Amino acid sequence: MTQNNCRKARKEARLRNRSEIQYVKNFNRKAVGRYCVLETAPARDNRLKLTIVISRHFSTKAVDRNRARRLLKESWRLIDNKSSNQWFLLRPRKQILNTKSTDVIKDLQKLLDNVTIQ
Repeated sequence: MTQNNCRKARKEARLRNRSEIQYVKNFNRKAVGRYCVLETAPARDNRLKLTIVISRHFSTKAVDRNRARRLLKESWRLIDNKSSNQWFLLRPRKQILNTKSTDVIKDLQKLLDNVTIQ
C-alpha cells in the first residue's frame, strides 16, 4: 500500500465533522472507565470509525494531550476489535497521564466488551 493510500484509509476511518460526532454523543451509549470514556453509536455507513476528542479542559499542556492521544491510538490499534458497523468516540480522563499502555489496553478492552452494540 502506498503512502497516499494509507493516509486516505486513516482519514476514512475517522469521524470527520461535527454532525458525526454529535450523532455519537446524542445516541447516549457510554461506558466510563478508569482511563477513558467510550461513546458509541450504530454506523450510518456500516463502517468502523473512531475519533479521539481531547480539549484544553483535559490539560493546558499540549505534551499531556498528545501523550493521552498517543496512548489511546496505540491501545485501539492493539485491540482486536471486530465490530465493523459502529462509530466510536474516545475521551481520555486525567488518570491516563500516570499510567502505562498495558493498563490503558485492559481498560479499553473492558469498555468495548461492555458497550458493544448487537
